Order: sequence, then C-alpha cells, then structure tokens
Amino acid sequence: MDEYFRALMQLNINSQAEHPMLPKGTHDERARQSFLKSFHNRAANIARSDGARIYAGRAAPAFEKEHGKPPASVKEARQALEQDIHWQFMVGLRRTSQEQLWACVIDTVEHNVGALKEKAKQADKGLGSLRVDPELEIPKYLTAVDIHAMPGNYHTEYCEGDLSQGAVYDRGTFLYTHGYIGPEVDNLGKGVVDYIKQKYPDFKPRRILDMGAAIGNSTLPYCDAFPDAEIYAIDLGAPLVRYGYARANAMGKAIHFSQQNAEHTDFEDGYFDLIVSHIMFHETSYKAIPKIFAESLRLLSPGGKMIHADLPNVAMIPDLFTQVSVNQDHYDNNEPMWASYHDMNMPKVMAEAGFDADKVKMDMGSMIISVPPSSENPDPSRTVVGRFGYGIMAAEV
Repeated sequence: MDEYFRALMQLNINSQAEHPMLPKGTHDERARQSFLKSFHNRAANIARSDGARIYAGRAAPAFEKEHGKPPASVKEARQALEQDIHWQFMVGLRRTSQEQLWACVIDTVEHNVGALKEKAKQADKGLGSLRVDPELEIPKYLTAVDIHAMPGNYHTEYCEGDLSQGAVYDRGTFLYTHGYIGPEVDNLGKGVVDYIKQKYPDFKPRRILDMGAAIGNSTLPYCDAFPDAEIYAIDLGAPLVRYGYARANAMGKAIHFSQQNAEHTDFEDGYFDLIVSHIMFHETSYKAIPKIFAESLRLLSPGGKMIHADLPNVAMIPDLFTQVSVNQDHYDNNEPMWASYHDMNMPKVMAEAGFDADKVKMDMGSMIISVPPSSENPDPSRTVVGRFGYGIMAAEV
C-alpha cells in the first residue's frame, strides 16, 4: 500500500481536531455520523469502481448497438449510463447518503445553537476582527440552490447573530470529504501554501486576502506560513464569518473576517500582496468569474500574486467514464457550475480582466494530506503530498 492511501486510511471519524467551537454531539449522534461518513464513502467508491465496469461491459456496448457508434463525448457517455438501472441505483445511493449526512450534523448543531453563541463570546480574544453587512445582497448562485445539498447553504440565518451554518459546514465538510481534507479541515490551504513556497520561495506578502473563505479553515495555514502578514478572509455567508472568527480566536489565530462579495469588495486599491481562494470559482457563475478576476487585479499591489485553486479540467482525463464520474456533482450534487466551469477559457478571461497575458498561468497543485500521529508515525507535523490535485489559476502584477 502506498503512503498516500495509508494516510487516508488513518483519517477516521475521530481524527477531526477538537476545538472549542466544534459542536459536541451525543454518543448516538457521533455513531450515526460515523456510519454515514463510511456509507457515503462506500457509495462514492462503488459508483467509481462498479460504474466503470458497468460502463465498459454494458452501457457503452448498448449505446453502440443503438447508435451504430461508441459514445464519443461526455454527454453521450452519460446518456449511455443513465439508461442503466444499476447506475441509477448507485447515483441515488450516493445522493441519499449525502442528504442523511447533512441531516445528522444539523441534529447536533440544532441543540447546540445557544451554546455556540456563548462559546463564541468566550473564545473572543480580540484576535483579528469581524465585520458583518446586513445589507449585503446575496447573489442568485447561492440563493437559488443549496450547494453540496447542504440545507440552508452558506448564508441562511435562523436567529440573531447566528453561527449555525458555520458549525454545520465545519463538521459536515470533514465528514463529506471522508476526512481527506485533514483533521483541521485545512488541507486545501496547506496545498496552496505549499505551491506558493515551491514557486515563489522568497515571496513574503505583507497582506493576504482569502476570497470565499467560508469559516477560514483554508485560511489558517497562511497564519503559520506567513506569521508577519496581516490576513483577511471574506465570504458571502454571515454565519460562516461569525463562526470563522470565533473558531480562529479559539485556535489562537488572528484573521480579519468580513462578509463581502468577492466580485466587489470595500478594500483600497493595491491593498494586498497575495490573493487566494480555495474551490470558490465553480460555486459562482459565468458573470461573477470575470468580475472576481478584475477585483483581484484592482486589489493587488505592484509585484502582487493571485493564486486561485479550483477543480482540475476534466477534459485532460483521457477516458470518458472518469470524466462522467468526476462531473457527477454537476448533475446530482447541486453544483450547477461544476461542469460548466471547465468550458471557460480562463487565461483569456484573466487577460480580458486586465492581467498581462504573459503573466497568466494555468497550473496544477498537489493536495497535502496530513498524517495523524500513530505508532508508525509519531510525528504529527509530517505530511504526505497526495496524488490528487487541483487546478491553479495564477497571475502576477
């Protein structure tokens, strides 16, 4: 067994790092969460492995018999699979397991709402800052659909000063990703930090902005990587930035959180030396993406860098079934921009937003998998660079 999958196997239900803001579930709630995490993981694995056999052995041949040619595109490959009852069952199983996963996390959060508010007050050490904008207009790409089938999405508030969706996101994201995102739900941030350190070893930004930062889980690694920098995190969801501020304070990290739209922020021109995001773009829209690039350019100082990490382009994957499998979230997981995102010519969009075409780059970054301490690995700081990566949209000013 290689080191990457050995690391993944060690990331079990108990490996999410405890912190004061994480809602405490009852014994039965945690048992249910453990079951659904494994169930969801198993459903996803079955869809990949059995689905590949179904496609090659039955769906593709049936399509060729009917049309006189094998599937020649992702659309045709998906069309072939959708006719197969076993594929229909597997896709339904995966979606059902995910809906149940969110439901069991919500059960825990609901009876912790009052405690979360009190914990947020106790955690506040005055590190960083928090700004919420009650007048901020939430764009349709968030109000029209619950992304990842997470009820209430990122922005819904159920009471004054609500933190609930932040807590649901914190625990739910760890379970939804089967633990691969790391004990502190921060492996995406670690991956981008690693990319920056590899590509720009002498770069020392004074101010860093994380766009679409959610609860700041991917923002926290920048505190350790660039201890002298001022670090800012913005998101559209008020419950997320409230929870993120309390979570960061509880973990001893200074981050300036504010509820803002990445398409147009209230920061001064040239205020940041580094602007990053982690899996944000594919949850926006065709209209929003050029505006976010333009805003990134406006906010960057001379010599500043933009590193946006998102989905790799599935068109680079040679076999059609894997492309269908990777794009499954687009059709069955409330991700309307997942597949459409790949249709955009990002270097062209960045250049049209004002970046110098010669300083625009599409690249790949590696996922950083944190290995928890064990008898085989007593050093908890050790990491493994995973084989599964993500796409990087980079530019310099």
